[in-house]
Amino acid sequence: MTMLKPASTSSRDADKFVVRLPDGMRDRIGDAARGNNRSMNSEIITRLERSLTTDGAESKVGEALMIYLPPALLSDLDTLAKENERSVNAEVTYRLKQSAVLQQLSDEQARLLGILRRRIEELENRLTVKGAA
Repeated sequence: MTMLKPASTSSRDADKFVVRLPDGMRDRIGDAARGNNRSMNSEIITRLERSLTTDGAESKVGEALMIYLPPALLSDLDTLAKENERSVNAEVTYRLKQSAVLQQLSDEQARLLGILRRRIEELENRLTVKGAA
């Protein structure tokens, strides 16, 4: 029978790990901790926990965005991600970027169509005026 380790009752019993920080990082962590009203240890733990729970997401904004996706949509995204050799997060990011590009193209097409319609009307008006003369 395996003995379970009793739950830690104080931070003195918690696992400890020594880390060498690059120059200036301790100050940056301290500033961030003060800004978030946390101890430096809590700040480090919070950031480590966040990075480990985002499943390797390519998040460059620093904060994870959690959204609910219906199971069928999530399944479709998972299939597409596998086909494209991307994570689901990378697939969603890619498709959002593509959507933005398509919207820009659509806006540009609408603008150009408006210009063409006005030009056609001008030409039709000229033909009508010349035909009446």
